[in-house]
Amino acid sequence: MILMLIFLLIIGIGILGIILAVDFCDYLHKYVPEKWEEITYERPFGISRKDFFLHPIKPHRFFIFIFSSEDWHDENIPAYKKKLKLVIVSFFLFGVIHFLFSHFY
Repeated sequence: MILMLIFLLIIGIGILGIILAVDFCDYLHKYVPEKWEEITYERPFGISRKDFFLHPIKPHRFFIFIFSSEDWHDENIPAYKKKLKLVIVSFFLFGVIHFLFSHFY
């Protein structure tokens, strides 16, 4: 029973993380396009990134950007980064808890 609850928490946190990441990428695309271009692929699958239906982020650049400590004049970017850090850390924490409970409980 507790494993199912932890599993549902992991799914909920994952969905929240996806929603926050898409919202953050929309914000970057609109207000800081040079940073958005840095963390997205230019032509995934031969389609221009402006015509792509999602934000084709580069995971290695995106996570480095989220956990970096750059100074921004805009207070929304650090707020987004703090929320995404919390989601990423809690997602992996609940994943470890689920793993431990499933193998040792």
